[in-house]
Amino acid sequence: MHIGGEQNLNNMLIATVIVGATKGGVGVTNFIEDIAKLVKQGYLDKVVKPAHGPIHNRIRWIERNYYPSEIYHIVTLEWDDKNQKYYNPSWQNLDKKDWIFKSHRMVPYTF
Repeated sequence: MHIGGEQNLNNMLIATVIVGATKGGVGVTNFIEDIAKLVKQGYLDKVVKPAHGPIHNRIRWIERNYYPSEIYHIVTLEWDDKNQKYYNPSWQNLDKKDWIFKSHRMVPYTF
């Protein structure tokens, strides 16, 4: 999780959150909305006090998959304010020029 930082702030974001599973673990694709809600409400809402309104649309969600090879996707989620939950996820490949690849590459999973 990257809170603040030049790359986020330049894009009007508060945080970039990378969500992934370990080898042999349960994949996160089918649970991304629940995970995002838990991270937002259980952590970010408690530590981030934005000056420009709610944070639900100022978080960049990235899903990391390792099979068949390491790949990152940006996950776009919609927020249901009434029910306080994310819904309708969509995935898009993360650009290889993104700062995550340049300076924050995660340690590769071992098989």
